[in-house]
Amino acid sequence: MIAGMSRRKRIICIVLLSILLLIVGLAVWQRNNISALLSFVRFSQEELEEKIADNDQKIKDAVEKLPDVTIRDITEEEKEALRDGSLTREELTENLVKPVVKPEQKPETVQPKPQTPAVDPTPQPTPEEQAKAEYEKKLSAVLAKVYVLREEFLIKLDALQAEAIAEYRALPEGERSASALTGMVGKYMSRGLALEKQCDQRMDEILVELEALIQENNGDESLPQTVFDTYVEEKSLKKALYMEKLKKRGLV
Repeated sequence: MIAGMSRRKRIICIVLLSILLLIVGLAVWQRNNISALLSFVRFSQEELEEKIADNDQKIKDAVEKLPDVTIRDITEEEKEALRDGSLTREELTENLVKPVVKPEQKPETVQPKPQTPAVDPTPQPTPEEQAKAEYEKKLSAVLAKVYVLREEFLIKLDALQAEAIAEYRALPEGERSASALTGMVGKYMSRGLALEKQCDQRMDEILVELEALIQENNGDESLPQTVFDTYVEEKSLKKALYMEKLKKRGLV
Protein backbone atom coordinates (compact mmCIF):
# COMPACT_ATOMS: atom_id res chain seq x y z
CA MET A 1 0.00 0.00 0.00
CA ILE A 2 2.78 2.37 0.96
CA ALA A 3 4.74 1.45 -2.14
CA GLY A 4 1.66 2.10 -4.26
CA MET A 5 1.12 5.50 -2.68
CA SER A 6 4.77 6.41 -3.24
CA ARG A 7 4.49 5.38 -6.88
CA ARG A 8 1.35 7.50 -7.35
CA LYS A 9 3.06 10.44 -5.68
CA ARG A 10 6.02 10.10 -8.02
CA ILE A 11 3.67 10.03 -11.02
CA ILE A 12 1.80 13.07 -9.74
CA CYS A 13 5.08 14.90 -9.13
CA ILE A 14 6.30 14.09 -12.64
CA VAL A 15 3.03 15.32 -14.15
CA LEU A 16 3.10 18.51 -12.09
CA LEU A 17 6.74 19.08 -12.97
CA SER A 18 5.98 18.61 -16.68
CA ILE A 19 3.13 21.13 -16.46
CA LEU A 20 5.36 23.58 -14.60
CA LEU A 21 8.10 23.26 -17.22
CA LEU A 22 5.53 23.82 -19.98
CA ILE A 23 4.23 26.94 -18.26
CA VAL A 24 7.75 28.28 -17.72
CA GLY A 25 8.63 27.52 -21.34
CA LEU A 26 5.59 29.37 -22.62
CA ALA A 27 6.31 32.26 -20.27
CA VAL A 28 9.85 32.59 -21.61
CA TRP A 29 8.68 32.27 -25.23
CA GLN A 30 5.94 34.84 -24.74
CA ARG A 31 7.86 37.02 -22.31
CA ASN A 32 7.63 40.12 -24.49
CA ASN A 33 3.88 39.65 -24.99
CA ILE A 34 3.37 39.13 -21.25
CA SER A 35 5.34 42.32 -20.58
CA ALA A 36 3.17 44.15 -23.13
CA LEU A 37 0.00 42.90 -21.45
CA LEU A 38 1.22 44.07 -18.04
CA SER A 39 2.07 47.50 -19.44
CA PHE A 40 -1.37 47.65 -21.08
CA VAL A 41 -3.03 46.99 -17.72
CA ARG A 42 -0.82 49.37 -15.73
CA PHE A 43 -0.40 52.43 -17.96
CA SER A 44 -2.60 54.88 -19.84
CA GLN A 45 -2.02 55.79 -23.49
CA GLU A 46 -0.28 59.01 -22.47
CA GLU A 47 2.02 57.15 -20.07
CA LEU A 48 2.85 54.55 -22.71
CA GLU A 49 3.71 57.23 -25.27
CA GLU A 50 5.95 58.92 -22.70
CA LYS A 51 7.72 55.64 -21.93
CA ILE A 52 8.24 55.00 -25.65
CA ALA A 53 9.81 58.45 -26.02
CA ASP A 54 12.07 57.83 -23.00
CA ASN A 55 13.11 54.45 -24.39
CA ASP A 56 13.84 56.01 -27.79
CA GLN A 57 16.05 58.59 -26.10
CA LYS A 58 18.24 55.85 -24.60
CA ILE A 59 19.65 54.78 -27.93
CA LYS A 60 20.05 58.42 -29.00
CA ASP A 61 22.05 59.09 -25.83
CA ALA A 62 24.22 56.05 -26.53
CA VAL A 63 24.91 57.28 -30.08
CA GLU A 64 25.72 60.81 -28.87
CA LYS A 65 28.44 59.40 -26.62
CA LEU A 66 30.27 57.99 -29.63
CA PRO A 67 32.89 60.42 -30.97
CA ASP A 68 32.34 61.59 -34.55
CA VAL A 69 29.33 59.29 -35.03
CA THR A 70 26.33 61.40 -35.96
CA ILE A 71 22.94 60.14 -37.04
CA ARG A 72 19.97 62.42 -37.37
CA ASP A 73 16.32 61.57 -36.80
CA ILE A 74 14.03 60.54 -39.63
CA THR A 75 11.95 63.50 -40.82
CA GLU A 76 8.19 63.34 -41.32
CA GLU A 77 8.72 63.78 -45.06
CA GLU A 78 11.08 60.81 -45.11
CA LYS A 79 8.63 58.70 -43.10
CA GLU A 80 5.91 59.44 -45.63
CA ALA A 81 8.27 58.74 -48.54
CA LEU A 82 9.25 55.41 -46.98
CA ARG A 83 5.58 54.62 -46.45
CA ASP A 84 4.55 55.30 -50.06
CA GLY A 85 7.65 53.64 -51.51
CA SER A 86 9.21 56.72 -53.08
CA LEU A 87 12.21 56.35 -50.74
CA THR A 88 13.98 53.02 -50.33
CA ARG A 89 15.43 51.54 -47.16
CA GLU A 90 18.95 51.91 -48.52
CA GLU A 91 18.44 55.54 -49.56
CA LEU A 92 17.06 56.49 -46.15
CA THR A 93 19.88 54.70 -44.35
CA GLU A 94 22.40 56.70 -46.38
CA ASN A 95 20.54 59.96 -45.76
CA LEU A 96 20.58 59.52 -41.97
CA VAL A 97 24.36 59.46 -41.73
CA LYS A 98 25.53 63.03 -41.54
CA PRO A 99 28.83 63.59 -43.30
CA VAL A 100 31.36 65.68 -41.42
CA VAL A 101 31.52 68.92 -43.38
CA LYS A 102 34.76 70.81 -42.90
CA PRO A 103 34.70 74.60 -43.23
CA GLU A 104 36.02 75.89 -46.50
CA GLN A 105 39.48 77.33 -46.37
CA LYS A 106 39.86 80.86 -47.62
CA PRO A 107 42.37 81.31 -50.43
CA GLU A 108 45.62 82.99 -49.58
CA THR A 109 45.52 86.72 -50.33
CA VAL A 110 49.29 87.03 -50.42
CA GLN A 111 51.04 85.06 -53.15
CA PRO A 112 54.19 83.23 -52.07
CA LYS A 113 57.50 84.40 -53.39
CA PRO A 114 58.74 82.59 -56.50
CA GLN A 115 61.64 81.00 -54.61
CA THR A 116 59.32 79.64 -51.88
CA PRO A 117 57.83 76.22 -52.73
CA ALA A 118 54.07 75.92 -52.30
CA VAL A 119 53.08 73.91 -49.22
CA ASP A 120 49.73 72.20 -48.77
CA PRO A 121 48.33 73.68 -45.51
CA THR A 122 46.05 70.67 -44.96
CA PRO A 123 47.78 67.97 -42.88
CA GLN A 124 47.44 64.47 -44.27
CA PRO A 125 45.74 61.96 -41.95
CA THR A 126 47.83 59.19 -40.49
CA PRO A 127 46.93 55.53 -41.19
CA GLU A 128 45.52 55.30 -37.67
CA GLU A 129 43.32 58.34 -38.25
CA GLN A 130 42.15 56.95 -41.58
CA ALA A 131 41.25 53.61 -39.95
CA LYS A 132 39.36 55.42 -37.18
CA ALA A 133 37.42 57.53 -39.68
CA GLU A 134 36.50 54.43 -41.69
CA TYR A 135 35.31 52.66 -38.53
CA GLU A 136 33.15 55.62 -37.51
CA LYS A 137 31.66 55.76 -41.00
CA LYS A 138 30.76 52.07 -40.93
CA LEU A 139 29.43 52.32 -37.37
CA SER A 140 27.17 55.21 -38.34
CA ALA A 141 25.82 53.22 -41.28
CA VAL A 142 25.03 50.16 -39.14
CA LEU A 143 23.28 52.25 -36.48
CA ALA A 144 21.29 54.01 -39.20
CA LYS A 145 19.99 50.57 -40.21
CA VAL A 146 18.51 50.24 -36.71
CA TYR A 147 16.64 53.53 -37.09
CA VAL A 148 15.28 52.53 -40.50
CA LEU A 149 14.25 49.04 -39.37
CA ARG A 150 12.32 50.52 -36.47
CA GLU A 151 10.47 52.91 -38.78
CA GLU A 152 9.69 50.20 -41.32
CA PHE A 153 8.24 47.96 -38.61
CA LEU A 154 6.06 50.76 -37.22
CA ILE A 155 4.75 51.58 -40.71
CA LYS A 156 3.77 47.95 -41.27
CA LEU A 157 2.09 47.71 -37.85
CA ASP A 158 0.14 50.92 -38.45
CA ALA A 159 -1.05 49.57 -41.81
CA LEU A 160 -2.07 46.27 -40.19
CA GLN A 161 -4.00 48.05 -37.47
CA ALA A 162 -5.78 50.27 -40.01
CA GLU A 163 -6.69 47.20 -42.07
CA ALA A 164 -8.12 45.42 -39.02
CA ILE A 165 -10.23 48.42 -38.01
CA ALA A 166 -11.49 48.88 -41.57
CA GLU A 167 -12.50 45.21 -41.81
CA TYR A 168 -14.35 45.40 -38.50
CA ARG A 169 -16.20 48.56 -39.50
CA ALA A 170 -17.16 46.96 -42.82
CA LEU A 171 -19.04 44.20 -40.98
CA PRO A 172 -22.79 44.74 -40.69
CA GLU A 173 -23.96 45.44 -37.16
CA GLY A 174 -25.61 42.04 -36.91
CA GLU A 175 -22.38 40.24 -37.75
CA ARG A 176 -20.21 41.94 -35.15
CA SER A 177 -20.45 39.00 -32.77
CA ALA A 178 -17.90 37.87 -30.22
CA SER A 179 -16.96 34.89 -32.39
CA ALA A 180 -16.41 37.09 -35.45
CA LEU A 181 -14.29 39.47 -33.41
CA THR A 182 -12.28 36.58 -31.97
CA GLY A 183 -11.59 35.28 -35.47
CA MET A 184 -10.43 38.68 -36.66
CA VAL A 185 -8.18 39.17 -33.64
CA GLY A 186 -6.61 35.77 -34.22
CA LYS A 187 -6.02 36.47 -37.91
CA TYR A 188 -4.38 39.84 -37.39
CA MET A 189 -2.42 38.67 -34.39
CA SER A 190 -0.96 35.90 -36.53
CA ARG A 191 0.05 38.40 -39.19
CA GLY A 192 1.48 40.72 -36.55
CA LEU A 193 3.59 37.93 -35.07
CA ALA A 194 4.86 37.09 -38.57
CA LEU A 195 5.94 40.72 -39.03
CA GLU A 196 7.61 40.67 -35.62
CA LYS A 197 9.51 37.51 -36.55
CA GLN A 198 10.79 39.14 -39.73
CA CYS A 199 11.83 42.22 -37.78
CA ASP A 200 13.58 40.11 -35.13
CA GLN A 201 15.53 38.28 -37.81
CA ARG A 202 16.73 41.52 -39.42
CA MET A 203 17.62 42.97 -36.02
CA ASP A 204 19.67 39.85 -35.24
CA GLU A 205 21.56 40.32 -38.51
CA ILE A 206 22.25 43.98 -37.71
CA LEU A 207 23.45 43.12 -34.19
CA VAL A 208 25.81 40.45 -35.54
CA GLU A 209 27.23 43.03 -37.95
CA LEU A 210 27.49 45.61 -35.17
CA GLU A 211 29.23 43.23 -32.75
CA ALA A 212 31.76 42.11 -35.38
CA LEU A 213 32.55 45.72 -36.32
CA ILE A 214 33.03 46.75 -32.69
CA GLN A 215 35.24 43.77 -31.87
CA GLU A 216 37.45 44.38 -34.89
CA ASN A 217 37.99 48.01 -33.85
CA ASN A 218 38.03 47.70 -30.04
CA GLY A 219 34.86 49.78 -29.79
CA ASP A 220 32.22 50.10 -27.09
CA GLU A 221 31.11 46.50 -26.48
CA SER A 222 28.08 47.65 -24.45
CA LEU A 223 26.48 49.28 -27.48
CA PRO A 224 24.93 46.13 -29.05
CA GLN A 225 23.28 45.25 -25.73
CA THR A 226 21.88 48.78 -25.44
CA VAL A 227 20.46 48.53 -28.96
CA PHE A 228 18.93 45.13 -28.22
CA ASP A 229 17.44 46.18 -24.87
CA THR A 230 15.81 49.31 -26.29
CA TYR A 231 14.45 47.29 -29.23
CA VAL A 232 12.87 44.66 -26.98
CA GLU A 233 11.42 47.28 -24.64
CA GLU A 234 9.98 49.30 -27.51
CA LYS A 235 8.28 46.21 -28.94
CA SER A 236 6.63 45.56 -25.61
CA LEU A 237 5.51 49.17 -25.14
CA LYS A 238 4.24 49.45 -28.72
CA LYS A 239 2.12 46.32 -28.31
CA ALA A 240 0.62 47.76 -25.13
CA LEU A 241 -0.06 51.06 -26.92
CA TYR A 242 -1.85 49.29 -29.80
CA MET A 243 -3.99 47.37 -27.31
CA GLU A 244 -4.86 50.62 -25.55
CA LYS A 245 -5.90 52.24 -28.85
CA LEU A 246 -8.02 49.22 -29.77
CA LYS A 247 -9.62 49.30 -26.34
CA LYS A 248 -10.65 52.92 -26.87
CA ARG A 249 -12.31 51.83 -30.13
CA GLY A 250 -14.13 49.06 -28.30
CA LEU A 251 -12.29 46.28 -30.12
CA VAL A 252 -10.66 44.70 -27.06
